[in-house]
Amino acid sequence: MNTIFFSYGHDEHKEFIIKIKDYLNKNGFDVFFDSDKLRAGDDWEHKLEVAIDTNQKFIFFITPHSARRPDGYCLNEIAMALVHKKM
Repeated sequence: MNTIFFSYGHDEHKEFIIKIKDYLNKNGFDVFFDSDKLRAGDDWEHKLEVAIDTNQKFIFFITPHSARRPDGYCLNEIAMALVHKKM
């Protein structure tokens, strides 16, 4: 199965990104979407790094929110993807 990790900001664009995820799921892709896969109490950083490593593709949805610093996390996911040679 084709697997994809979605990196995105939790902002006003999330609903559009969910539509893309749903479309890809209907067309044979398994999308790692944090809201579906992560639970309270999980070691989120570890789970995200494992997901980035094990998924075949990595897609970053860049928005002002997803690329913000200092308290954004998506740029950390890009760094993990680079380490795991997903980009």
